[in-house]
Amino acid sequence: MPQTRPHPSILDLDYLDRQTFGDHQLARDLLVLFDGQCARLVPLMTGECPRGERAEAAHALTGAARAVGAYRIASLATELEACLGAAGKEGRADPVSAAMMEASAEVRLALRRYLAETASSGTSDLAKPNRVA
Repeated sequence: MPQTRPHPSILDLDYLDRQTFGDHQLARDLLVLFDGQCARLVPLMTGECPRGERAEAAHALTGAARAVGAYRIASLATELEACLGAAGKEGRADPVSAAMMEASAEVRLALRRYLAETASSGTSDLAKPNRVA
């Protein structure tokens, strides 16, 4: 059965392949780490923590998302950090938080499917052209 890669708008595996110089195990390790960061940071960013803690979590997730090619997550995290850091923009954080939760769930589902498929086949298709879901 052919492996299904996440759509590049969700997770850009071609970018990740270039960043890891084709080291598929390193790419898989980074994806596993990113999944854990999403699990830990998104609830902090979107929860009832103080604004400063939420902004720090958003800042941390921005870098992690950019590193693996999860550009929508990076963009939303940047926007949320800006909302939380600027006086008078706190109300804007709520819709951004909701979008972040949705995007994070989408990325994590695609990521887990991809990792499960590549683990069961014993191969990684990072260097293959995109076959998107």
